[in-house]
Amino acid sequence: MSRSVVLIAILAGFAAGLLVAAPPAEATVMTDFRNDRNQKVQSLSLADLTITATRFGSAEEVNQSKSYGLGVKDNVLDDKTGKNGSERSEFLLFSFSVPVTLGSWVFSDIKKDEESFSVFVDGVEKDLFALFGSDRFRSIGDCGKKECEVDLSALGTGSVFTFSDGTGSTKKDSFAIAAISYQMNAAVPEPALGGLFGFAALILVLALRQRRPDPGRV
Repeated sequence: MSRSVVLIAILAGFAAGLLVAAPPAEATVMTDFRNDRNQKVQSLSLADLTITATRFGSAEEVNQSKSYGLGVKDNVLDDKTGKNGSERSEFLLFSFSVPVTLGSWVFSDIKKDEESFSVFVDGVEKDLFALFGSDRFRSIGDCGKKECEVDLSALGTGSVFTFSDGTGSTKKDSFAIAAISYQMNAAVPEPALGGLFGFAALILVLALRQRRPDPGRV
């Protein structure tokens, strides 16, 4: 087999591999938690997302409301005056199967005196003032009376996003998460497989052609 034939076969196989290994497209996923039913569960599992809750470091129930969405079960440890506790205690954890970038999230049932929030990405607390200029829903979101839509894409990419009341815990949830959107990479195809098959098939065909007997020879 000549060098030119080998070179052509290699280039053809490489081209086939590139066709199969096209960059994966980003898929946007949107979920509204108000379209289900009222329930309290230890965890809420979706196709690529698991939602759990903690309070003072211990597992807590996730509270789902048809009217408001997701929140943490009411904190019975607050005093009778309803004032904030001494520290943040209730957290909602959104654990994704792959790294994602958040889109617009809808926060609902926001108490007038509890408009601030905190976010941790993969265990690291984000500086909301540096990212958004504020840690209050009504300062950074598109808000109605008790609902705000906030673009969270500035938080960057991560696998676990944890949301908490920004100033402390109150007798009732400070806010609920009604709807979410996020972008995730589509499954990446096996890039080398198509190229190897194309390369092998081309080499085989060319090799067979080279071995054909010349009818003019004895």
